[in-house]
Amino acid sequence: MGRNARRLSRARYADECVERWLDFPGLPGRHLRCRRTGHQTYEFVDGHAVVAVLHGRWYRRWVPTRIETGGRTYDVRYPRFDNPSGLPWSLWLGSLVAPPAEVVDRSTGETVLFMVSRHWDLAERALVELEPDRGTLRFPVHGSRPEDTVLSAVDGRGTVHFRLRFASLPTWRWFELVELAVPTRGPVDPDVVIGATLVAGNMISYFRRSSPSV
Repeated sequence: MGRNARRLSRARYADECVERWLDFPGLPGRHLRCRRTGHQTYEFVDGHAVVAVLHGRWYRRWVPTRIETGGRTYDVRYPRFDNPSGLPWSLWLGSLVAPPAEVVDRSTGETVLFMVSRHWDLAERALVELEPDRGTLRFPVHGSRPEDTVLSAVDGRGTVHFRLRFASLPTWRWFELVELAVPTRGPVDPDVVIGATLVAGNMISYFRRSSPSV
């Protein structure tokens, strides 16, 4: 394929991505918006109804540490770091060997979800394991840049559990621009909220090509 043909192909793909991004509000099911409520706190809301409260810390980027949804509290742990107050910089940038994230139900002490890896350098590396033995989720990306990307959560049977996009051009507070579409009219499953919280950063890290240690 010649240079002009490649440029035309990329342009067509970018147009397709913009169209899919624009169609996002019309997806069936419930649509949640993320809003910032404090220096380190966000909420997923459906209209005026609060579906989840997200607590975190700032390590150059916001990192979730506690998620409250469905009447339960879940702690997000990063087992690879000996010191939990250390600097997991590659966590939200995404790296070739990303630190895992473990999500634990505070009331039972059981692990409900495990984030194995992250997207990086145009490679879809992110993988979430649903515990105990409830399968895995992968996250295909359809986008030419973060602001026209739609990220889907797909299980081994090809079922889509949710989709994500940014409502507008990402800023340094990009998390408050996250929109979540869930193909259900009923209650939102905690797995969806937790998974969306952990993987939203992949819409940025997927397009990073510099050294993940930077």
